[in-house]
Amino acid sequence: MRGVSWCPQGCNGGNLHPFNHRIRACAFKSQDATVYTALLMLNKRLFPLALIIAPACALPGDAAWSGAHLNAFGGMIQMENSGAMNNLVVGAGGAGDLEGDVDMGTSKDSVFYGGGRIGFAPLELVFSTFSVDSETLSSMSGTSFNGVPLGGLSMDATTDLSMNIQKAMLGLDLFNSGVFRIGILLGVDQLSFNEWGVTSHGFDDGAGNTIGAGIREPIVSNEDVLVPMAGLRLDAEIPFGIRAGVEYTGIDLDVEDIDVSYFDFDANLNYAFTDQIELIVGYRSIDFSLNGELDATTLDAELGFTGPYAALGIAF
Repeated sequence: MRGVSWCPQGCNGGNLHPFNHRIRACAFKSQDATVYTALLMLNKRLFPLALIIAPACALPGDAAWSGAHLNAFGGMIQMENSGAMNNLVVGAGGAGDLEGDVDMGTSKDSVFYGGGRIGFAPLELVFSTFSVDSETLSSMSGTSFNGVPLGGLSMDATTDLSMNIQKAMLGLDLFNSGVFRIGILLGVDQLSFNEWGVTSHGFDDGAGNTIGAGIREPIVSNEDVLVPMAGLRLDAEIPFGIRAGVEYTGIDLDVEDIDVSYFDFDANLNYAFTDQIELIVGYRSIDFSLNGELDATTLDAELGFTGPYAALGIAF
C-alpha cells in the first residue's frame, strides 16, 4: 500500500511525499514542534487502523485467487453417512409417538457435489452444495414406537434421511500473493431436512406387544436450520502445476432453540489442464450434533458425513 506523508512548511518545501509502511518524519524547525507532535499522535492513531485495513491489501499475481476471478465446479462425492439419535421424543404422548434411542448405522452413497467462487482479491464469495438421500440399517431401543411399548428391548429398523447441505461464505484474505494466501471465512451453512424417519422391521416382545414391519415414524420433515460459521482457509501453489487448498470452519452455539455443534473440513488438490479447465480431488468431513427441539421433535442427535470427491472446474 502506498500513501503520502506531510512535512511542515520549510521542510523540503512542504511538499507531499510517497511512503511505504510508515509516516516518515523529517527535520523541522523549533517553531514546527507543535505540528510534529501532532503528526506523532496521528501516527499512533493510524497504526491500529492500518492493522485493520491490512487484510484489504493483496499482492499482484496470476494465481487462481488473484485479481478478479470466477470459477465453478461439479462432480461426485462418495459420502459415508453415520449417526445416532438419543433421548428421542416424537409428539407429546399417545398412539403414533416414538420415544427412545436410535443407532442409525452407516451407509455410503455417491452424490452430486458442486459449487463455485467469485471474487476480487482480497475478497471472495464461496458456495458449495450436496444432497444426502440415504437408508441405513439401524437399531432402536427405548420406551415406545408407534404407541407400542418396547419395554427397553431393541428393534431392527431402517433410518431414512433426505437432506441438502449448502454452504455460503465470504472470504477475506489476510495475505494474498501469486503463490500463497491465507484468509478468514465468515458465512452460513443451511441444513435442509426434507425427510428424516425410522421404519420398523417388526417387533414382538412375546407379551402381546407387536409392531408390524414397514411402519414408519417421521422424525423431521421440511425443516431448515441455518448455522452461522467462521473459520480459516489456506491455498498454495506447489510444484508440477498443482494447487493445494484447505478450509476449516465451525461453530458451537444455540441456533433456533437447538444447541448446535458443527465443524466442516475440506482439503483438496487442483490440477489445471488449461487456463480454463482443472481437475479437483479432495476430501470433505462434516460432523455436527443437534440437541433440542426440531419440528416438534426433541432429540440429541449426532450426524457425520465424510468422503472423497472428484470434480471438474471451469474458470471464466
